[in-house]
Order: sequence, then structure tokens, then C-alpha cells
Amino acid sequence: MGNAQITVLMNHVIFPERLVIEHIPAIGTLNISTAPRNLEVWVQRLPGTKLTTKQLQATVYEESGMTNACEGPPPTRDHVCVGVGKYEIHTEKTVQSIPMMADMASLGLAAKTVTVRATKNWGGLATCFYRLRMT
Repeated sequence: MGNAQITVLMNHVIFPERLVIEHIPAIGTLNISTAPRNLEVWVQRLPGTKLTTKQLQATVYEESGMTNACEGPPPTRDHVCVGVGKYEIHTEKTVQSIPMMADMASLGLAAKTVTVRATKNWGGLATCFYRLRMT
């Protein structure tokens, strides 16, 4: 319950730094339970990237001090988990951000395809991604 995923193919290649998430404030909705709670950020490794997907994933986890930070399987075998975080509904801040676990530019991990996955929401039957922005 509460799983959702969105994949975006961008016009330009970027080195992701953070995912910015915005949702309607709890006081402005009848059902805040559809807000995402636990989030994962995956980027698809581009052809020609120096390191393999497995090497990139190991390096990201090593730099972050986390192991197996993402719960589920990757969207494809070419995806690398680069960010995990939580969207908090019990705050006045409706715009929150999740930093990537490593410096993507120093890893040479440029991205054109980014997948954001909610592995859990706040108890709703569906999950609503109101506004997402990758910087």
C-alpha cells in the first residue's frame, strides 16, 4: 500500500544534487495520507559511463556510509540508487529536499533519466506526487 513511481526523461543531461519535493499542506487537504513518506531516487547510467552500474552503486553507498539504502529492486539493470529520504507531513515546511548520497559529478554519473519511487506513504491507498524538482 502506498507504493508509487514516476520516471522522467529530461531534455538535458544533469548531475543530480538534490530532489525537491512539495506537497499540499496537511491543513489544506482532506486526505494527507496520500503524501509520499519514504522516497528513493534512481538514475539510469548512460551508455559510455566509465564505471559499471555495480561499481557506481558500490561507490555511492561507500561515500554515503549506507549499504542497501534503497529497499526495492532497481527500475532496470542500468539504474543506480543515488538518494533516499523521508517527506515529513508534520511540519509547516511543505517544500523539502533530499540530497543525493554522493557527488554525482565526481563519479561521472550524469543522468538523463531519473526515477523517484515512494516505497511508503502516510497510510493512503494511493500516493500523490504533487510537485518534484531535480537540481
